[in-house]
Amino acid sequence: MKNLFNNIYFVVLFLFFNAVGYAQLYPVQLTPVFNSPYSVKISDYATSMDTKMQLLINPTDISISQRRVRLKLYIHGNGLNIQTSDYAQEQRPIYINGGELQTLTNVDIASLFRLENLQGITPAQYANPLPEGMYNFCFEMYDFVTNQKISQKSCANLYLILNDPPILNTPQKNEQIAATEFPNILFTWTPRQINATNVSYKFELKQLLDPTLDPQIGFQMSPTLYEETLFGTAVLYNLSMPILTPGLRYAWRVRAISTTGLSENSVFKNDGYSEIFSFKYTASCAAPTFLLSESQTSKSVKITWEGIPEHTRYQVQYKKQGVRNAQWFSSNSLNRQSLITNLEPGVTYEFRVGSSCDPAEDGIQSFTYSNTSTFTTPTETSGVPAYNCGIVPQINIQNQKPLTNLIQSETFKAGDFPVTILELQGENSPYSGRGYIVVPYLGDTKIAVEFNSIVINTDYQLISGIVETSYNPDWKNVVDGKPDPLIEEIFGPQTGNEEVAEAITEDPSENNTESEDVAESTNYDQDVDKNKDSNVTEENTTASNGQNPNEGTNIINEATSSNSNSGTEKSDNASSGKGYYIEYRNKKYYNGDKINIPFNRNGLISNRFKMKEFEKDTNVKYELSYESEKGVRFENVEGNNYLKKTESEKEANFEFSFDNTLKYQLKSVADNDKKTSLSNEINLIVKPFQLKYLRAVDASNSKRVANESEILYYVDKSVVLTDSKKTKFSVGFNIPINEVPQNDIKWRFNDGYDKNKDGVDSFEVYINDDKKNVLVTAISGNPTEGKKNVSVKWINEDRIKHQVVPTYIQNTAEKIFNNLTKLDTILKKAGINKVLEIKPKISVSGSQFNDIDKLSRHYKVIQEGEINASVEAKATFKAPPPYSGKVEIPFTDIKVVDYGFYLAVKVSLGIQGKIRNEKRDDVLEFENVENSICIKGSGGIEPGLKLELLPGNEVVSATGKAYGKAELTATGCYVIGKGFKPTVALSPLVAGANINVKSGGISIFDYSFEKTLSEKIKFYGE
Repeated sequence: MKNLFNNIYFVVLFLFFNAVGYAQLYPVQLTPVFNSPYSVKISDYATSMDTKMQLLINPTDISISQRRVRLKLYIHGNGLNIQTSDYAQEQRPIYINGGELQTLTNVDIASLFRLENLQGITPAQYANPLPEGMYNFCFEMYDFVTNQKISQKSCANLYLILNDPPILNTPQKNEQIAATEFPNILFTWTPRQINATNVSYKFELKQLLDPTLDPQIGFQMSPTLYEETLFGTAVLYNLSMPILTPGLRYAWRVRAISTTGLSENSVFKNDGYSEIFSFKYTASCAAPTFLLSESQTSKSVKITWEGIPEHTRYQVQYKKQGVRNAQWFSSNSLNRQSLITNLEPGVTYEFRVGSSCDPAEDGIQSFTYSNTSTFTTPTETSGVPAYNCGIVPQINIQNQKPLTNLIQSETFKAGDFPVTILELQGENSPYSGRGYIVVPYLGDTKIAVEFNSIVINTDYQLISGIVETSYNPDWKNVVDGKPDPLIEEIFGPQTGNEEVAEAITEDPSENNTESEDVAESTNYDQDVDKNKDSNVTEENTTASNGQNPNEGTNIINEATSSNSNSGTEKSDNASSGKGYYIEYRNKKYYNGDKINIPFNRNGLISNRFKMKEFEKDTNVKYELSYESEKGVRFENVEGNNYLKKTESEKEANFEFSFDNTLKYQLKSVADNDKKTSLSNEINLIVKPFQLKYLRAVDASNSKRVANESEILYYVDKSVVLTDSKKTKFSVGFNIPINEVPQNDIKWRFNDGYDKNKDGVDSFEVYINDDKKNVLVTAISGNPTEGKKNVSVKWINEDRIKHQVVPTYIQNTAEKIFNNLTKLDTILKKAGINKVLEIKPKISVSGSQFNDIDKLSRHYKVIQEGEINASVEAKATFKAPPPYSGKVEIPFTDIKVVDYGFYLAVKVSLGIQGKIRNEKRDDVLEFENVENSICIKGSGGIEPGLKLELLPGNEVVSATGKAYGKAELTATGCYVIGKGFKPTVALSPLVAGANINVKSGGISIFDYSFEKTLSEKIKFYGE
């Protein structure tokens, strides 16, 4: 037995050292290093020109020489298993030498991070940031020829964090700002980044052109009024910036940008964009004054103030004092008082009151706020409070004057209970609607109430009618709070869906309770609906005032509905999930409940679910099943059916970005003795939407725009060379693009679909002239699919000769030209041309061609004609002897053939006419756009000295000349529609010389020299 153990021991040692030795046999060591902050987009490492990571290569085998290798990338984490294909496209050749260290950056190995070279990731995942969490970026090296692995898998562990975008502070959402002669509007925001470096902020301010649109949509469609990039967190808007117009609405937002070198780092949620705040710039609206607060109880305060007759509505805002990033809670009123309830005892609050002088426009109300004041709620008495149920309070109400302008979000008192209004029917008393009350002896649980035909007095007290509170086992009417143990004791264990409905105010940031110190940023992925039919048992009690005729009795109505929901188990078996629920975005869903999530592209990546209400640290198995055309390769079960599994003691994080899959099934099984399980259907709810427009825009000229059913024309000016034009296509919807599923936007070019552009609302492509007519169709819409078409068409330039100059003008000019030519011929025959020369010239041209219209999508047919005619007369006079003549130089064979002073007089006259006619392709007749005629006359003198030498052999001759020139010109152009513009000027005085040597009639030396002695002098004209 001892020998057996020894043998086993040696075998284990042998295998161990062989494994270690094998690990050390790799001739190359790799070390990846990523620079912080880590970008959460894989595409950033493929496109950035700045160094975001480095890969250190150390060939330890010194025998390696110019060995070509390739790299392979692996990315693991959060359920993702991504790797590059074995042979990445466009990968740069890499050569290594033994003992020679190399450092490659993301620029060198960018091809490893490109989508076309990655497996295990969808285009949607690639285009969006990776979910937060821990990731391993690993590299391996292979021999390029033999495909042999020559390095270990070396990894860098990165924890990726998406930072929150800034929170906008002032001006607040829907605030009203009074116009002043010297405006100074302070825009401020609060940064929330944790690991972002070198952060700048892009401030954008826009005027909302269409007040009927939601500011979130109107902002995207409005032009930018002012933008600025800065490193601070405030912008003071003053007179040096574009002027704001009173009475108009404006919106603003801020984008946080983290940069490294010239590249941006993708480290922010929503690409760093904050929420969009809008405000109204009004002429004048005074803020409320004389703000007073009066404590009613330890949890309620009455606020009063003074206003002016021009005020149409008020808004009271309050928040905890001294709490960082505390959100304002709001309550509206048409009167000069408001009751604030559900406060915390012994806490100091800040409050302010805003006033509006205009009626609400398009559902948006703006307010001018007063200065901030404070109040402190009284502390509760020590000891356990005692509640006496069933005893009707004695309330003596003296004020019987009805309140005629109650509105939603206000609070009135029904007996001892403050009732907050959530829905209100009717504009005048009596009122009907729904709301909630807070029951202190049920753990401050908020219970839904209904009221019908009640009357409220001007002190906000119920003086007539009944407010009924309701409770059922499904907790549908519980606004928030967990089931109190007291309720469990009275009514037994509770099952079903606990729908957490929150008090609705005009400030969306208040979707939380008053006890929350710091509210999270606005979440655009709020649940749409949680409709669920169930067996409902209701108990109705009545809160009334002392004047109710039913005083002294408790009205309890018990009703049972026969409706049932087959999707929800009602079995008493604990394994069916009775008493357990799935928590998603702070809301609870019991077995069989449908989880409806508003579709939003930015909200598809990370969705966290947690099964709750069992022992701590219990492991839960989550399974997400769905049908998809694509899905994820390693999740496939059969055909188009997919299944994703995960286990966690904390929560499950799922992604919903698989093509157009909108329906999923979540099964959760707790690892306990009863194997408690829940089954929930998850639906991504897409809002109804439709195409609003389709446009094609010439990328080189934004004025050339073709809308739906129109044609954008381009002109092909070369028959031989291929011409192309970059064209931008874009569509618009009545909802934001992020709320449109990717597969719900399709593009068709002529008869073929381009799947690469699915889900894209704007893109640029080059349209070549070999495709004479391209019909682009955008297909989108929900629930009804709509189509819009736009065309791009190439037409040839078709330049041809065309008679544009009228015939009678052309004939007259040619007749004059012929006569002048005959005159010059006569002078030559008479030998006078040595003294007087006449040089006539004439040219007539005309053409017709097509060209683009630079101001529209159309093209133009253009006719251009031009006539040029000129005549020049030059007379040369020689000085008389002895100042000119011929002479022989003594003792040489050189003769002076000609010498002497001369004076040349030159007179010229030129006429130039232009005609241009145009017509657009959609117009029948040409329009004359240019008719001009220019006449130029000039006269000048040229005095000089000339010398001509002729050697005896008469083979070589030499001529020299020194001269001066002066010329007076007069030009006049008449353009139809623009008038006559004459110019008279004296050309610069010029002195010059010329020497020319000829041999056998061929010039063998020629030298000229001219010098300007003065500048041009204008006597008249521009």
